[in-house]
Amino acid sequence: MIFPILVLILVGVIAYFHYVEGLFSAMISAFCAVLAAVIAFSYHETIIFTLLKGKVANYAHAMVLVALFALTYLRVTQAYAWSARQPGYYADPGWTNHAVAVFAKYYLGAFDKWTADSNSSEVPRAWKIAFNAARDGRVSAAGNFFLGLNAHINHDLALAMEAAGLTGPDGSSEKANFTRINVLLNSVTLPLIAELSARLDPSMDDTSLPLSLDAVATGQVMWTWREQAWRNAELLASSTPLTRNLVIATIDANSITQATTYATTMAYAPPVTSRADRDSWCAGHHDDPAPQAYPFGFPTD
Repeated sequence: MIFPILVLILVGVIAYFHYVEGLFSAMISAFCAVLAAVIAFSYHETIIFTLLKGKVANYAHAMVLVALFALTYLRVTQAYAWSARQPGYYADPGWTNHAVAVFAKYYLGAFDKWTADSNSSEVPRAWKIAFNAARDGRVSAAGNFFLGLNAHINHDLALAMEAAGLTGPDGSSEKANFTRINVLLNSVTLPLIAELSARLDPSMDDTSLPLSLDAVATGQVMWTWREQAWRNAELLASSTPLTRNLVIATIDANSITQATTYATTMAYAPPVTSRADRDSWCAGHHDDPAPQAYPFGFPTD
């Protein structure tokens, strides 16, 4: 049980440093995410086949999603830390620091609750579909990627932005700063997919395969989802108790529909396709360097 414990401890540390916020804490968060990714990559197969027994083994394959998201989260955190150091990149960096911190808690909280009880009603359905698909090895790496993005953006983001506040101290909208983060994410998508493909699963960006990811199209999907999330956050912020429940129900329904779609269309179809090639590739390449530069340069971890 050492593997999930170590990963969860590091995830908890990430959550704490996002809670206290600030650029320095973002760098500590990035360091912790590196460790989580290293543990997940380095010990996944050993833990599954040698150490884990019984109930805990049911969650071992879900740790691959943790590894994928730890690496994704790390690169986005590094890119955000870089952008926050650029003078004038954000008109209100205090708000963006706070908003990013609030947003992170939703994913970390969902994973913590799912790990404690995968049937818990406190785990959003979109996250439950994503985590269960990873645990059971049912979908491709691209499927894991989109299931995670869907849950975090289509379910979490509107709730997080409303909680963070949509306006600054002077009452002006923070939408321009939110959009700047969209621009940053677009610049991260191409090198991120290239790195995930090089280290985890080469089929992720193999355009000859139906389950691959196109970086430009993926960036556009993320942009569209994030724009809709902001609109939903505005609806939540201006809602009455009755209309608030309707908005939340709409958010839930959309994220569940998207999750069900990805879980179906990006599922393996044994014996024609399976996760065997992916596991073999990951075992041999998880320590490979990133093949493309990010906005902050080539990562050294």
